[in-house]
Amino acid sequence: MFLIALAVVFGMHATWALLTPLGGSPDETAHIVKAAGVAHGQGYGEYVDGTQRRAFTIPTGIRAAVDKVECTALRSNAPAVCDTVTTGGPDGMITVNSTAGLYNPVFYVLVGWPALLGDGDAAVYGMRLLGALLNAIFVAAAIACLSLLPRSRILILAALGIMTPTVAFLGGMVNPNALEVSTVAAFSAALYVALTVRARGRLLWWLCGLMAIAGMLGLQVRSLSPLWFFVAVVLISVIAGWRACWELLRRRQTIAAIVLVATAGIAALASTLSSGTLAQLGDYEGQGTRWDVGLRVTLFTFFEQVPPMVGAFGWNDASIPDFAVVAYLVLVLALAATAILGTESPRGRIAVLLALAAVPILPAIVQGGSVTNSGYIWQGRYGLALVTVFVYVTAFVARPVFERLRRVMQDRLLAVTIGIVALAHATGLQILLHRYGSGIESEYSTLLFSPAWTPFGLPMLVPVLGVWIVAALWAIGAALLVQAGDREREVEMKTIDDSALDTGPSHAHADTVTP
Repeated sequence: MFLIALAVVFGMHATWALLTPLGGSPDETAHIVKAAGVAHGQGYGEYVDGTQRRAFTIPTGIRAAVDKVECTALRSNAPAVCDTVTTGGPDGMITVNSTAGLYNPVFYVLVGWPALLGDGDAAVYGMRLLGALLNAIFVAAAIACLSLLPRSRILILAALGIMTPTVAFLGGMVNPNALEVSTVAAFSAALYVALTVRARGRLLWWLCGLMAIAGMLGLQVRSLSPLWFFVAVVLISVIAGWRACWELLRRRQTIAAIVLVATAGIAALASTLSSGTLAQLGDYEGQGTRWDVGLRVTLFTFFEQVPPMVGAFGWNDASIPDFAVVAYLVLVLALAATAILGTESPRGRIAVLLALAAVPILPAIVQGGSVTNSGYIWQGRYGLALVTVFVYVTAFVARPVFERLRRVMQDRLLAVTIGIVALAHATGLQILLHRYGSGIESEYSTLLFSPAWTPFGLPMLVPVLGVWIVAALWAIGAALLVQAGDREREVEMKTIDDSALDTGPSHAHADTVTP
């Protein structure tokens, strides 16, 4: 299960990584410079102007690789061709500023080391593919966890479906945004399974190990990451109830995981406070606005942030068609309605309602807290980890309701959802190629027969047709994973619900789980 999921998720991330010109995603140039600088021993770079901008000395070839497209940023009708000449020093190094300078260096340590093996395009593509693999490992681990539960088809599909075109796009870039999503996903899945399957022995060690690794790394990704992990813990605990939580907390495996995650959290907090990241977010439109005004504006414009969560490419200057956004929104709201109206668990209903409220409210609170000093900086993609928690929690609660449907209805809903997600990815990749190949406003025939840029110099027909093959393979892989979740598991378990909890503590035991 894990290897199939790894191939499916990595394949999609890698496709976005290879078909997007270097530096062709939001702030990627800054992240590439930071990663190369960290690889060369410069954790936070050198002081520049008192903001988050810091200077790093990196190989000239890496800077030249991203200079090829940076001139097209925010110009959606400009193909990925820049007449830029990058000249470094005699030692082959160049000093470059990065607005990601004060970010926690852990992510950049993990993906930046290809800069030590060479410079130029190959090193940057290496960074991208490392990031894609890292994201895929955590998503695949989440799917492997969920597959331990019987009748887990809807859970596996939710784990795949939340990988929207935006998430897949960012997961193939040098950008920590997607890693925040994947680590939260793995942590949430492991925590829910640990509470639902009263695991012992090796299984509990495995689940707590995944929670520890995902938590330790996830807390280092962005300054807001601890908030999303906290929300996941609270909401999943609400579903499980205090007895199940207490039973899990008493286990030595859980205690070990808590100690490790808490230590990492303290380290992340120390990094944030010592670097001054929160006080140096930059100067943006709306700076000086009162906090309550910033909160209201962000809250009332929430639905403007939904399309970028589904499909925004380039430097957020190319978007997926509205039909795909509407389709995703309908799927998510239908899942939420199923959970709220169909569940027999009051705790489950409360958890979903809290999650639904958190998705627009928490970003508004965060933006309200920073708008006076920095202006309006919130973007939809910053809340993708929170949306992931919402979708996971909703799927957890909706699972028993879904299983009460007739089998033919289940199969149809799953097939339609897989088809929508695959079509959205293929459409998004086509838009990306159009935006960078010939400009988003150009005729499609121009893209096909006389593009200004193509991936690796290939005839444009190759990637244009290739994305449909990738989408079809993704759909087949997703279908195999979902169907595998239909098999019963040979595991003694006690499903968490009110009636079960009233009978007292469970003595179910599960050292091994066999597909």
